[in-house]
Amino acid sequence: MMKSVLFWKITTLLGLMVVMLIPIAQLMSVIDERSGYRQSVVGQVSESTSGAQRVLGPLIVIPYVEREEKKDEKG
Repeated sequence: MMKSVLFWKITTLLGLMVVMLIPIAQLMSVIDERSGYRQSVVGQVSESTSGAQRVLGPLIVIPYVEREEKKDEKG
């Protein structure tokens, strides 16, 4: 009799665990779907708002001279 009660308790517990996995699986599916949707939206926004970037503005040219000393064998 005692083993029968223990068996039913364990069976019920395992059954409840399996039943509770269903909502968890559904939540994971929704999370994956929304993550994919987010990635596609980020890609679409980045494609529509940015393209090849150019830096424009005034250029400042500072003239300079490089001096180089070369020494031969005599110094």
